Parts: sequence; C-alpha cells; structure tokens
Amino acid sequence: MTGTEQKDLWSLCEGRTGQHPDRVALDFDGGLWTWVKLIEAAEALAGGLAASGVAAGDVVCHMSPNHPEAVVTMLALLRLGAVECPANAGLRGQQLAHVLDHSGARLLIVEDSLADRVAEQLPSAPGIRTVVLRGQRQPLAGGVAMSADSGQPPAGVAAIGHAGSGQPPTEASGFDSADLSESGDRSLPTAVTVLDYADLRGSSRRPPPFRPPASSDPMNIVYTSGTTGPAKGAVLPQAFPIEQARIKIEQW
Repeated sequence: MTGTEQKDLWSLCEGRTGQHPDRVALDFDGGLWTWVKLIEAAEALAGGLAASGVAAGDVVCHMSPNHPEAVVTMLALLRLGAVECPANAGLRGQQLAHVLDHSGARLLIVEDSLADRVAEQLPSAPGIRTVVLRGQRQPLAGGVAMSADSGQPPAGVAAIGHAGSGQPPTEASGFDSADLSESGDRSLPTAVTVLDYADLRGSSRRPPPFRPPASSDPMNIVYTSGTTGPAKGAVLPQAFPIEQARIKIEQW
C-alpha cells in the first residue's frame, strides 16, 4: 500500500467503485452487490440520515444481524463522518442499556427483529432521541409521521412524541405501541422519535460534501464483552481497517 492510496475506508471504497463499478463487492447468501450498487445505496442512506440530523462526529448506535444493509449502514455513516457504535446483536438487558447510554449516541439504527429488547432498555438510555427501524412498515399507534424529505407524514413512518410539530418532546414516560410489529405491545419513551429505515434509504436528499477524515479521527466505538465489569468502549481510528488490511496483505 503506497502513500498515494486512500487513508480512510470510504475513500478506498469510492476509489474501487470508480475503477471497477461492476465488479462484485459483496456476496451475501448468493445476493450479489456490485461496487456501484453498494456505494449508491450508502449515498442514498447518508442523505436520509443527514436530513434526520446526523452530522460529522455524531455517534450512531447500530444493532443488526449479518445483512447487506448492515454494510450499507456502516458505509453511510462513514460517508457522513459519523462514528458508528456497533452493538452486538446478542446483547440484552443491562449490558445493552450500558452500551446505548455510555456511547453517548442520540440515534440508534436497529433491525426490527431486535426492537423488543431495545424498547425495554430505552428508559435507561435517555440520550437516545431517535430510533430508526429497519424491516418494518407498520405505523405506530398514536404516533406522528415525519418524512426525511419534507417533514410531512409519509405512509409507514411514525414518530412518538412531537416529531415534526416544531415543539420539544414531552419528558419520557411509558407508551404502549401495539402496531410496531406483529409480536405485541412494547413500551417506548414518548420522547423517542421512530423513523423507517426504508424511507431514509429512499430519500432524495443529497448528503453534504465528503470531507476526508484524518487518519486519527474516530471511525467507530467497539465495546468489550464486559466479563470483568461494565463493558469498555474502544475508539478505533479511521486508519485502523486500512492498516489491518495492509498487515494481512503483507503477512500473506
């Protein structure tokens, strides 16, 4: 790897897209994603997230099983210069609450199949103000919808509290939502805004111009297993994946 090569993962992926747009970048259970498809998806999601308030330096928690959209989400956050905090999909209870709260994240992207356990812990993570659900399209009972494009209620997206009203949300308290999924009622704080991932992904907004990060800028926060105490967040710099790849290439 020479000094002329990219020093951050987004720039590296964008460069590969320019060189080999139709080559396969991701193969997931036989589903093939070319470089151009992957980067275009990440750009679109970055625009939707930016319209929802995500900016460079913001910490965003992300809880998902292995899935191509998890890669799209990671790249979208890199595109914005946000700091991803991947939460292990197996976390539950206090361990999950600790990561959500300690990370300082104000937005959480979560797969709908994991939303039950997240809803249980949100009262212990008051910093989380927005939850983006991936994989569900049902309106929330009593909710107000908010579009990433116009601020108007689109079908299938709902916000709990006062999202889109121009008024601050009320203080957190229990809120029963029977329509979040087919699994039954969940309690969410009324101060939490719930958005639909598909609508953010389909936003027509363009993300702000990309600003290449310094190699020492934070890329993500990875939490330890917490076997001897509360899990500790390790802040990994932008150069980390590039250097890991370089070392492995040299070793091979």
